[in-house]
Amino acid sequence: MADHYVQASFAFTCTAGEGALIEEVWQHASDLLGDFAPGEPSAEFLAAFMPDRSRQSVQRLA
Repeated sequence: MADHYVQASFAFTCTAGEGALIEEVWQHASDLLGDFAPGEPSAEFLAAFMPDRSRQSVQRLA
Protein backbone atom coordinates (compact mmCIF):
# COMPACT_ATOMS: atom_id res chain seq x y z
CA MET A 1 0.00 0.00 0.00
CA ALA A 2 1.38 3.39 -0.94
CA ASP A 3 1.42 6.54 1.14
CA HIS A 4 0.17 9.63 -0.64
CA TYR A 5 1.31 13.11 0.27
CA VAL A 6 -0.10 16.36 -1.01
CA GLN A 7 1.61 19.72 -0.76
CA ALA A 8 0.05 23.09 -1.37
CA SER A 9 0.97 26.72 -1.01
CA PHE A 10 -1.17 29.80 -0.80
CA ALA A 11 -0.96 33.46 0.06
CA PHE A 12 -3.36 35.83 1.76
CA THR A 13 -3.37 39.36 3.08
CA CYS A 14 -3.98 40.09 6.74
CA THR A 15 -3.61 42.95 9.18
CA ALA A 16 -0.75 43.17 11.69
CA GLY A 17 -3.14 42.09 14.47
CA GLU A 18 -4.32 39.08 12.48
CA GLY A 19 -0.71 38.17 11.72
CA ALA A 20 0.14 38.33 15.41
CA LEU A 21 -2.81 36.05 16.21
CA ILE A 22 -1.74 33.54 13.54
CA GLU A 23 1.78 33.57 14.99
CA GLU A 24 0.44 33.01 18.51
CA VAL A 25 -1.77 30.13 17.38
CA TRP A 26 1.18 28.57 15.56
CA GLN A 27 3.32 28.84 18.71
CA HIS A 28 0.63 27.26 20.89
CA ALA A 29 0.26 24.39 18.40
CA SER A 30 4.03 23.86 18.29
CA ASP A 31 4.21 23.84 22.09
CA LEU A 32 1.43 21.27 22.37
CA LEU A 33 2.94 19.04 19.69
CA GLY A 34 6.30 19.18 21.48
CA ASP A 35 4.70 18.27 24.84
CA PHE A 36 5.50 21.71 26.24
CA ALA A 37 3.05 23.79 28.24
CA PRO A 38 1.83 26.66 26.06
CA GLY A 39 2.12 30.20 27.35
CA GLU A 40 -0.77 32.28 28.56
CA PRO A 41 -3.14 33.13 25.70
CA SER A 42 -3.71 36.77 24.78
CA ALA A 43 -7.12 38.45 24.95
CA GLU A 44 -7.32 38.27 21.15
CA PHE A 45 -6.61 34.53 21.25
CA LEU A 46 -9.35 33.97 23.84
CA ALA A 47 -11.80 36.08 21.81
CA ALA A 48 -11.14 33.97 18.72
CA PHE A 49 -10.97 30.59 20.49
CA MET A 50 -13.19 30.81 23.54
CA PRO A 51 -12.65 27.83 25.87
CA ASP A 52 -15.44 25.24 25.93
CA ARG A 53 -15.94 24.64 29.65
CA SER A 54 -18.14 21.55 29.17
CA ARG A 55 -15.49 19.88 27.04
CA GLN A 56 -12.71 20.63 29.54
CA SER A 57 -14.61 18.92 32.37
CA VAL A 58 -15.01 15.78 30.23
CA GLN A 59 -11.29 15.77 29.38
CA ARG A 60 -10.37 15.94 33.06
CA LEU A 61 -12.40 12.78 33.74
CA ALA A 62 -10.56 10.79 31.08
